[in-house]
Amino acid sequence: MRRYAVRFLVAVLTFSIGVAFSLFLGLFMSRDAKSTETWTISDRCRRSRVVTRPAFLRVDTELSDPLKLSYLGPTSGQGMKLLVENRRDQTISGFSLSGKRIWSRHGSEAETTFTWNSDRFLRPGETELITLPPNTEGLSVLVDEVTFESGFTWINPRVK
Repeated sequence: MRRYAVRFLVAVLTFSIGVAFSLFLGLFMSRDAKSTETWTISDRCRRSRVVTRPAFLRVDTELSDPLKLSYLGPTSGQGMKLLVENRRDQTISGFSLSGKRIWSRHGSEAETTFTWNSDRFLRPGETELITLPPNTEGLSVLVDEVTFESGFTWINPRVK
């Protein structure tokens, strides 16, 4: 009986040490906790440098899409720059983009965070630079629909 008590105490102690290390390392952070965008790293020579965490944005585009989306990087106001290019041989009279969270909470359907509409004409091969709103990190951006000058509307089959 004493042997089982010792094993139980060792198991509880091991679990407690694991939880303590996890709390110390910050693995149990609340979902609302904000991480800093920059931090400082120092090496043994006492030189330090500032490291910036890169923005995370997934651009969902395929070769069959009439518009090509290219991520150009963050803006100074915490937004994101995208380049939109017309791949078709027809003029586009309008399009809409949407951003959905990559990680949804509790396995639910990803919620649409923003919708961006443009009624600018894009000729074949022409590009447009757009700036997404701030706080678009951790999103998947895709083309919802494209309206051509002829009146035909292409709706993205990947949009649910």
